[in-house]
Amino acid sequence: MRTNVYSGDGGGFLARLLDEFGHKIVFSIPGAQLLSIWDALGRDRRLQLVVPASEWSGGFQAEGYALASGRPAIVLDTLGPGVANELPAMASARLGKRPVLYISPIHPAQKRARLGRVFQGLDTSKLLGPQASYTLRVESAEQLPGHLELARRLCLGESFRSAEINIEVPAPGPVRLEIEYPFLFRRLLARIPALPLSETRPAEPEAGLYVAAGAIPRQLRPMLRGLEATCIANGLGVARYNIDLALGFYLARNDCALIWPAGDAELQAATGSLMAAIGAGLPLYYRATGPIALLDAIGVARATEGGFLPGITIAYIK
Repeated sequence: MRTNVYSGDGGGFLARLLDEFGHKIVFSIPGAQLLSIWDALGRDRRLQLVVPASEWSGGFQAEGYALASGRPAIVLDTLGPGVANELPAMASARLGKRPVLYISPIHPAQKRARLGRVFQGLDTSKLLGPQASYTLRVESAEQLPGHLELARRLCLGESFRSAEINIEVPAPGPVRLEIEYPFLFRRLLARIPALPLSETRPAEPEAGLYVAAGAIPRQLRPMLRGLEATCIANGLGVARYNIDLALGFYLARNDCALIWPAGDAELQAATGSLMAAIGAGLPLYYRATGPIALLDAIGVARATEGGFLPGITIAYIK
C-alpha cells in the first residue's frame, strides 16, 4: 500500500512524482546518470518506458504523444554529447507549440566550473536552453515536487506569477527541468505532497484516420478515395521526422489509424525508428504495388487492400 512518505533514492522519488501526476509514458535513451530512474521504472510498472532509436527520435515521438494527448510528454535526457541530437525535436516542439518536458541531469556545481575537462563535459544548458520556453533547476528534494508541477504548467503555456518570481511563456512548448545527477542516487526521506488532479490542457484529437504529413501527397489520394483524413506533422515540417511523430501519436491514441507516406530516402532514414517500433510491439504495415525488401527484412507486415487498421501504415510513394 502506498503512503504519502517516500523512502529511497532521488531517481525513485522522481518516478513516483511522475506517476502521482498521472503520466503514463516516459521516453528515454539509456545513460549512466539515469540508472536510478530506470531501476524505479522497472520495479513499478505504472509508468511505461519507451526506448527510441536515438535522442532525436525520442524527442519527435514525445511531440507526437503531446499532440495526441494534450498533456506534457516526458523525455529523460542523457548527460553527454548525444543530447545535441535533441535540438531538432526541441525546435519542432517549440514551433509546433507542443508541450514536451525534458528532464535533464546536469553535472554538479563543482564540475560545471571545469566542464571541458570532465567526462561528458557538455554544457547542456547553453546548448539546449535557447530552444526551450523556460528552464528550471532543482537543487533539493523539497524543490522537486513544486518545480515539476511548475514545469508541467509552463509546458502547457500557463504563465506563473508569485511574490518572488514572474514567468511569462507565450504559448505551449518545450520546457527543461535540470537536476544535478548525484541527487538521483542520493538516499532521502521525503513527503509526497497533495498534487493537483486536474489541469488545463488542449482538447485531444478525435479518433479517426490521420496522415503524418504536412499535406496529402497526390500519389496517396487514390488510397484515400471516399475517406476523410486529417494531416498531422512535426513543427519543422520535415517529412523524415513524421514517422516518429506518428509513433508517439499512436502511443497516446491507439484507437487511431495513421498513414505515413514515404519514399526510398525516408524509409532508409527511418529504419532505426521502425525497428524500435517493431521491437516494442507497435502494429506496423505497408502498402505498395509490390514487395519492399527493406520493410520485409525488418518485419513490417504488408497490408491487404481495403480500409486502414488501427496502427501505422507506411504508404510507399515514388
